Amino acid sequence: MVSLHVAGGIYEYLHPWRLHGHLAETHELEAMADEWSVAPRDVFPGYIDTADFADLAHASGVDYDILWLNLMIRHHDGALQLANDALQSPTSSRVSEMAEATLLTQSREVSLMRRLHGLLCRTPPRSKSCND
Repeated sequence: MVSLHVAGGIYEYLHPWRLHGHLAETHELEAMADEWSVAPRDVFPGYIDTADFADLAHASGVDYDILWLNLMIRHHDGALQLANDALQSPTSSRVSEMAEATLLTQSREVSLMRRLHGLLCRTPPRSKSCND
């Protein structure tokens, strides 16, 4: 097993996920939001604001890893909520397809991130960002 307790060690483990389809998906979603006059993104569940990014920028090592996981889990949980909402009242087949794909991929990612979070929080040195 790769040691995750290196300064920001989770970065190397998760680096292959970095842009796994998210950029194209983001551009497509932003275009749809503009087209449909959707509310600004800061009202969406799971939104990561500049204060969160500032906290992340000041963290290091396992504290960075745990904070990053906390933010990403929250962000992905928000996407899952939006996907479930979209399936309750779909506006197009493309929206339904994206919602189903989001539920499949992001629920797997959340599961993995929760396991990594648990592993990091059980292994010394324990981060102050671990939730008891």
